[in-house]
Amino acid sequence: MNKPSIIISRADSSIALGYLAGHLADSRIVQYLGRDTLTSECETISIVTSSPHPGGARLDSGFGGQAAPCTAWLIQEAISYLQRTSDGVVLFEDLNSLPTDPYLTKRDHPFFWHYGDRLFWPVTALAADSRAVEQAKNWAGAMREVACFSKVPHNLNSVFETRSLTQDEFGFIASSLRAVVTDVFDGEGYIEWNRRQFKRFGVSDGKDSRPF
Repeated sequence: MNKPSIIISRADSSIALGYLAGHLADSRIVQYLGRDTLTSECETISIVTSSPHPGGARLDSGFGGQAAPCTAWLIQEAISYLQRTSDGVVLFEDLNSLPTDPYLTKRDHPFFWHYGDRLFWPVTALAADSRAVEQAKNWAGAMREVACFSKVPHNLNSVFETRSLTQDEFGFIASSLRAVVTDVFDGEGYIEWNRRQFKRFGVSDGKDSRPF
């Protein structure tokens, strides 16, 4: 895949963290870790857009940017992460659907994982291609996008099936979180949050000690 034409700029930390605290307030992974984690364990925060955004622009309002190059960037970031991270997984958190929704029994769909009432559409290192990432992203698509870059629990019997995550499995995924990418500017860009000092969590794979 060709590299998309995008601009990655440093975010104003106070504004960006405030935005994330509200935008991700109902993310089950953020809730598990605690919203304070967004501040206390933040390594970097960046804004990804297809063109320069106006200084002081509200993160929750559009400015006329193009979404397609940013989507291509996210897909490539997910693939790159999965290719370099042993047991990596990118989970697209579905903030709209429930495991019991009737449409899930009436339509063919990729496998998903769920924890309680929350769905996650995963892409693993064993299926790290643009089609798999785009498919998971689209099935989780809603007014908000939340992509969590983490690791597959060591004792997960099969990653290629729809399944309910145990408390321990979900706890491992949340605790292994490396980065979160979510939408800004009404879908015209993304904000990328990277977790600080990942190695101290004891789950470094020896291939890549960077936060993301």
